[in-house]
Amino acid sequence: MPFHLPARHTLIRTAAAVAGAYLLYLLLAWLALPRILRHEAESLIAEKSGHRLTMELPEFNPFTLALRVPKLHLEQPDGQPLLDLDEAFVDLSAASLFRGAFVFDAIRLAAPHADVVLLKDGSLNWTPLIEALKSKEPQPPSALPRLDIRSFALTGGRVDFADEKAGFSSRIDPIDVELADVSSVKDENGRYQLVAKTSLGAQLDWHGEIDLHPISVTGHAGIAGLDLAKLAPYLRQALPEPPAGTASLEADYRVAYD
Repeated sequence: MPFHLPARHTLIRTAAAVAGAYLLYLLLAWLALPRILRHEAESLIAEKSGHRLTMELPEFNPFTLALRVPKLHLEQPDGQPLLDLDEAFVDLSAASLFRGAFVFDAIRLAAPHADVVLLKDGSLNWTPLIEALKSKEPQPPSALPRLDIRSFALTGGRVDFADEKAGFSSRIDPIDVELADVSSVKDENGRYQLVAKTSLGAQLDWHGEIDLHPISVTGHAGIAGLDLAKLAPYLRQALPEPPAGTASLEADYRVAYD
């Protein structure tokens, strides 16, 4: 049976259609997607919980799949603040399409400021928002989604904490975290698990369970290969000589508030 090549004009029309579709994708990604994202995020929070989310117009690069949100503010229905963020940058890798996981080349959070209040009834000021965003249908227990993050950085963070029952308040400031090769995987018991390398060269390994009613965190945490020399600036006042060598530490823990 003879084989006939497509006519030249057919190839031209096909190429033009593909090019047009690609240009349309770029146009929508650059112009429409950021506005859609902002509108949907702000509307979802307002409709689900009554909280108020405001953000500046995000920027999306369709070539690198990188998303930048310049400013973000989240507050409770009564106007009390929950979260302020100067910038969030998320660079999604195309490898996500083939790995069966969300793969990020980089995630950066600049100056996140969170307000955490332990109310008199034992719940957190974040609890209504978390509960409102949960699915109303019963869900079987599940582990964290598979995440692979090659670089994670949080700079200039701050947490303002208050306990209304005890009349206590404090501030944790500044918070600077750098992690590499972060991976959340499901362990043999289906518990949450996180593995990461720190900027100090150590490996962090955590797995456990988190509950909100009542508030409790249970699990196992360990850090291995910690270069003590890199801690010298923090331990200068406590030790007569600069520390040397490496250290490892692991422990089971349970923290709860009833």
